[in-house]
Amino acid sequence: MSVADPTLYDLTTRAELERVWSRTGVDLRLDDDGTGDDQTDSLQDVIDEASQTIYLYLENWYEPSDLRASKIVRRWATKVGCYFLSKRRGDPGQYEDEYQRVLAILERIQAGQLQVPGLANRGNMCPSLSNYRIDDHFTTSKVRVQPATQVGGTYDRQDNDPQWLGYDNLFRLVGGLIALIGGMIT
Repeated sequence: MSVADPTLYDLTTRAELERVWSRTGVDLRLDDDGTGDDQTDSLQDVIDEASQTIYLYLENWYEPSDLRASKIVRRWATKVGCYFLSKRRGDPGQYEDEYQRVLAILERIQAGQLQVPGLANRGNMCPSLSNYRIDDHFTTSKVRVQPATQVGGTYDRQDNDPQWLGYDNLFRLVGGLIALIGGMIT
């Protein structure tokens, strides 16, 4: 089994961080020992943390591929990344005002008060009504949705009632078999 490239999920890059900090600014914040060596792992940690912070708030509402393509989301991730980059060595963080502003926006999006401009929501947001029933045939996920009586949108991960030998259908089937067997005997 191959592991997917973790950078496929990055919402910001070194170039985007350098656009805010400058190349020298990023290098100075990454050069812990003063040798000027490349600190790719440290930078990737900052990018990962910034990306995961954004995903934490938005992934339930939006597809990750849409988030990666959104310019405003990438800007937010860059601002969060700049803040995390400045806090790496325990320094008081620069860009804290921007970081707090982005978090306030993300919290409002997560609460459903705002939307990311230009992005469609992940799921069907139409009102819906579903009838549920408990099916003891299943050891897990016993609550089942009856699609025949449901109105409106569906949730793509719901457990639908398979409509196979449900209690109503079972009684009809048994009654029909008894009638058939009774007709054959006489």
